[in-house]
Amino acid sequence: VNNAGTLALNTSLTLGGGGLVTLNNSNLIEFQTAGASGISGTTPINNTGTIRSVHGGLVTISAPTLTNTGGTLEETSTGTLNLGSTTTNYSGTTTILGNAVNLFVGTHNFATGSVVNGQLNLNSNATANFIGTTQTNGQFNNASNQPLTINGGTLTLNAGMNWSGSGSIF
Repeated sequence: VNNAGTLALNTSLTLGGGGLVTLNNSNLIEFQTAGASGISGTTPINNTGTIRSVHGGLVTISAPTLTNTGGTLEETSTGTLNLGSTTTNYSGTTTILGNAVNLFVGTHNFATGSVVNGQLNLNSNATANFIGTTQTNGQFNNASNQPLTINGGTLTLNAGMNWSGSGSIF
């Protein structure tokens, strides 16, 4: 499924297909009302566009794999956007808008050369792997109890880090 327009959600979206279908977003997926609490199911999601929550509630993305290649993740109100896929892969420049976009659970892999613009929140049950050289240009809040791995490169924190979790760095 290719979304090159606006996918405006007023209810939650469950995607089946057992991995035989992929949701490719190159423009906008927008959660507009409190009934739109997320995307779940067995379908991987590829994002080069924007995933946005505007309604002020909790939105959770829990696909088996979310691949964010230069996309934007945005929470525009008082709600929370949780990224809770089993595996989330980042490459290129990821823009995070809002203070309540959370790497919630699962494993988050940042490819070499990745740049994160905006506040990066790593929650208690999420694991982050920084492969090669990665930089963050917003505050990095690490509340994870899982390992933080810097694999073969450098993690540059241009706006600093708050460390409140009990995980370790490898």
